[in-house]
Amino acid sequence: MGDNSRDDLENKMKEVEGLARAYSKDPAQGREKLRAAYAGYQEQRNKYEMNRSRDRAKVGEQIREHWRNLLGDRLDSMLSSRSVTEQMLADPNPQVREGALLLIGVHWKPGATSEDIFRTMALNDSEPKVRIAALQCWGSLHKGDKNELFSAALAAIIKDQSNTPLLRSTAYVCLCETQETEKSSLTQFVISMCRNPESVPETLDWNLVGKF
Repeated sequence: MGDNSRDDLENKMKEVEGLARAYSKDPAQGREKLRAAYAGYQEQRNKYEMNRSRDRAKVGEQIREHWRNLLGDRLDSMLSSRSVTEQMLADPNPQVREGALLLIGVHWKPGATSEDIFRTMALNDSEPKVRIAALQCWGSLHKGDKNELFSAALAAIIKDQSNTPLLRSTAYVCLCETQETEKSSLTQFVISMCRNPESVPETLDWNLVGKF
């Protein structure tokens, strides 16, 4: 869904608000215009919601396709069973381990009972993509809790230049979410990270990292 749809909706709302103010001052002149503007707003809102639903469905299809590429025929049984998914975390194939973590992160939702597994995989797995997926699951358990030990582990990953830029950037995002830093700067960091995953964005706050 593009920004235009949201902008159109906001513009319609502003039009309604403006006419509502005019109507309160001059009911005879404003009533019909207000009705027409509100009808236009409702129509635009319906279009906006339809676009959102369509785009969510499209994203869902893309995610499922990615899971299928990683997991192959295993996906169906893993979607039906959390225990089967968790068993795949020990699979020798790194694609399967990554896929299992992604499935836990989105479909099953990470549980605190698996924290030790997430920690071990995030810190020690041989495949960076697996470490990133494990880090995301581990991080979801600590959003906003300001956990010192978790933050220190993240800082160590960020400081280690032998780690891939995307792994270090992901660790920084988790650190910001754990410490509840200012959201707009984190959003800008994530945008930069997605645009160029081969380097750590310059907006990384080293003062924050240095606290741990």
